[in-house]
Amino acid sequence: MTDIKVESKDGSMTEETSAKDVTKPHIKDEQDKPKPKDGQHPMTPKEPFTDALWKKDVGRSRLKHVEEMEKAARCGLASLNQLIATMNRHVEMNPSAKGRIERIKNIITRKKEFQVLVGFLGSTGSGKTTIVNALLGIRDLLPSTTGRACTAVVVEVSYNNSNKPESKFRAEVVYISEEDWQAEIEQIFEDLKEANANSDEDEAEADSETSERIEQTFDKIKAVYPHIKSHEDLQATTAENLLNHESVNGLLGSTRFITSPSKNRFSDNIKEYVDSGNSQKKVIAHWPLVKLVKVFVKSRILKDGITLVDLPGNSDSNAARSKVATSYLQKLSVTCIVGTAIRGIDEKNAHDLLEKITKRHLQMDGLYNQESLCFILSQTDRDFDKHKYIRDNPELSATTYEDRQAISSDQRLRKELEAEVKSLKTKINKSNKEIKQLSDAIRDIIKPPAPGQKRKRAMKPKEVEESLSQVQTLPLGLQQSFKDLHNKLSIARRDKEGTNSKVNSLHRRKFHLELAEFHKMSRVAAKCIEHRNTLSSEAIRRDFNKTLQEMGKLQTDSLEVFPVSADLYTIYLRDRDSKIHGFQTLQDTGVPPLRDWLVGTTITTRGKYAQAFLKEVEHVVAWMRPWVNDKFADTKMSCETRDQWEPEIDAALDALSKKLNKLGAKTLENMQQILKSNLYPTMQKAERKASKKAIQTARSWSKLHWSTHRCANRAHGHYRDGKRNEHKWNEELVHDMTDELLPSWNSIFEDILPTVLSSFANEARVVIAELADLMRTNPYNAEIYDALDIVQDNILGTRDIHEHESSEVFEEIKKAMQVSHRLAEPAIREFLEPMYEKCAYESGKGHFQRNKSTHESTFKKSGEKMHHTGNKAIKKGLREQLDTVMPKLEECNDTIVSQIRDETEQFFEQNTRERGRLCNSRVPPPEKRMLSADLVKDIQNLASSWATNIPVPEQPEDDASEDEMEIDRGRFINLEKIRAGAEEDEDYTDSEEEN
Repeated sequence: MTDIKVESKDGSMTEETSAKDVTKPHIKDEQDKPKPKDGQHPMTPKEPFTDALWKKDVGRSRLKHVEEMEKAARCGLASLNQLIATMNRHVEMNPSAKGRIERIKNIITRKKEFQVLVGFLGSTGSGKTTIVNALLGIRDLLPSTTGRACTAVVVEVSYNNSNKPESKFRAEVVYISEEDWQAEIEQIFEDLKEANANSDEDEAEADSETSERIEQTFDKIKAVYPHIKSHEDLQATTAENLLNHESVNGLLGSTRFITSPSKNRFSDNIKEYVDSGNSQKKVIAHWPLVKLVKVFVKSRILKDGITLVDLPGNSDSNAARSKVATSYLQKLSVTCIVGTAIRGIDEKNAHDLLEKITKRHLQMDGLYNQESLCFILSQTDRDFDKHKYIRDNPELSATTYEDRQAISSDQRLRKELEAEVKSLKTKINKSNKEIKQLSDAIRDIIKPPAPGQKRKRAMKPKEVEESLSQVQTLPLGLQQSFKDLHNKLSIARRDKEGTNSKVNSLHRRKFHLELAEFHKMSRVAAKCIEHRNTLSSEAIRRDFNKTLQEMGKLQTDSLEVFPVSADLYTIYLRDRDSKIHGFQTLQDTGVPPLRDWLVGTTITTRGKYAQAFLKEVEHVVAWMRPWVNDKFADTKMSCETRDQWEPEIDAALDALSKKLNKLGAKTLENMQQILKSNLYPTMQKAERKASKKAIQTARSWSKLHWSTHRCANRAHGHYRDGKRNEHKWNEELVHDMTDELLPSWNSIFEDILPTVLSSFANEARVVIAELADLMRTNPYNAEIYDALDIVQDNILGTRDIHEHESSEVFEEIKKAMQVSHRLAEPAIREFLEPMYEKCAYESGKGHFQRNKSTHESTFKKSGEKMHHTGNKAIKKGLREQLDTVMPKLEECNDTIVSQIRDETEQFFEQNTRERGRLCNSRVPPPEKRMLSADLVKDIQNLASSWATNIPVPEQPEDDASEDEMEIDRGRFINLEKIRAGAEEDEDYTDSEEEN
């Protein structure tokens, strides 16, 4: 009986005895094993990677272990390419290498690069761009301002893989299409035509909405076409002329590439494409024509696959930019909601931080959880009245009392010191006058001035001392006067020195007093800031838990809320000696904890990707090892044994393929049944409830200004008004329906379906293990035990590969199914198109009331049918995704079965004697021996790199500080002056001035 490895329920490997196994000869000692003949190259060991550090998860943090695996994966990728290069050198004389090359290429092709999209959402001026710059560790890389819309387009920031010095900073600017720009231009011409035809006679108020939209679009037209300065100029041309104008000729629909070795120059270059406030009267502004900017820089946070996405705070009416922003929202893995901490967050405005439609999308997408969502309280360093805040929050009074009393005492003492210093300085001024008078008197004695001649400057102390040598030449009467004056001068100078010493002492006392006062004030400020941050964080968490409860989920205390001062972080990066009240260290700015959390959200997936690839590398090396080692004679089976055994294994492989596909079909059937039983009945109930809410929803729209209401009808229910408020009527109707659907939806996609998919993976592992066990039974008693061990291990190794690949398939399909709820909105919009068209062009007396009545009557008559249409679109999307299950699974199954077939074919090829040969001994040709020697060396190099963890040589990460602005390293910083910008602050200078 022989022990074989089987997998227990917990996934560990245990030893079991197989009744089917035949007895295997026992090798007593190492010296009994066959040894290679002299002159032969050493073979690859059976387990070449036992010392691989990435396999040893001991004494390291989870992040460190994942980083070790990623480093090993990079080494593995380099080694696979080296194996291909080695075999390509010998392939002409060794044709059997071709199949090995193709298999390795397939592994490299299947290797997925890890990417996590992290998006930043928030209102205009909330500080999203500054936070992105801080996370990158590069100040002012992306243009940002406080209080106005600066980022007008979506900006995606990814790692820069280029090591060319001239491409240290890169960007791709993607322009909108000609059709999108044409639609925007034609809209303003229509609006102008309508405005000129006079406002609607039905209302006393003018059509303010159209007027505001005209002005917003006209601002963009002026920015792009500097020669157009008025509405008259615009009306004097045509949409066709503007589309063919040199300002846009060659830009629309194109992509512009920007590279620079300098951060400052790069930042200046991209500003015109990103900043909506960067428009000059005589120069074309590009930002109205741009829909997306992709930036590539070297930053540690990006290196492991994180991509930061800065989404505009208030998108304009341009359809292309809105579509891009919406597309990114659907693809985000992590969403960061940014709100300013200046006024604090309470129960009322915590709910408004995340707009309700965006929140519902996150809920339905399975991303409204503490792993995929965080809140950022920005601008925590903005000053506020601490004394008033303490009065408004009495609990702070006790905790800050001691410091506040000490501050008051210090301030009184400082004033006393300042008064004393002032008094002493007055005394010094008097001493200076007395010293001058005495010096003048001595000069007059030594060198009396001629009549009418001005006295020269006062004598210096050294000159006075030198004049003593001339005393003896003076008349006796003047000698005594000189001595008296000299004594008085000496006394005056000693008095002045004593007073100066007192002043210096007082200045030192004042300095230490100010320093102590600063730290006390900083402690008070820190407590106030912490208190405000805590209250805001608690309000956000309460609202989050309330939403979880509505979703039917358990509440949690682990939602991350990060109070952040991104501006101070970048200052502290450059000057660790900076002193700002309430922020003693870099950690206090909140950016490091935010950065660490974002990195932490990637660990599990990064580890899964790295481990899957490492197992593929290990498996392909194990598969190649018998072929590489085929230069030593060993016991082999006869051709007759192979002729009998191989067809049985081929049949077993065909059966394996059918079993795996049958498991897939069973899983698909289970998925269909789950939707039929758990989701579709809820959708019917949701239709009825939502149809009753629709009338009330429509009545809420009637509170809008008549012109806004009409414009929303013309835009078919999705309109951004002149005040930049977004009206999503169709989404609101879908929201009514998903209120009822949400709990079941989340339960299906987050709890039930994952269990079904896990069952598929476990059952697939069992059927693959059955095939491995079948191989190991050795029904024909061939004396090839080591080869059987190898092929069995290799077949068992394919289970992990199959599990990873199939889980990727299921995850992709599940995610696509989960976002199918978004298909309801376009279906409802299309259903309501007749209603919108009717209301869009109503005019005359009472048209607003008629429009409101049309809405209500439509929903009263067809509300349930409308929601049924929306649910029908969702069901269609779900079915379309389910239809992809079997093709994708069959492809995955075929890949694994093909790999196992390669294993078995190689097994029979390497372990069968040539026909007519009685002896097992066979000397491989020299060409194969040379190839094997080179491949052994490649495998040994990989084993060595994994064992020593020598990293793949990489370009050192660029230090952005070489091109950053210098900051005055004074003890105190004028923060407002710093924020005003380097161009207004003489303390800031470019370290790399360029022409």
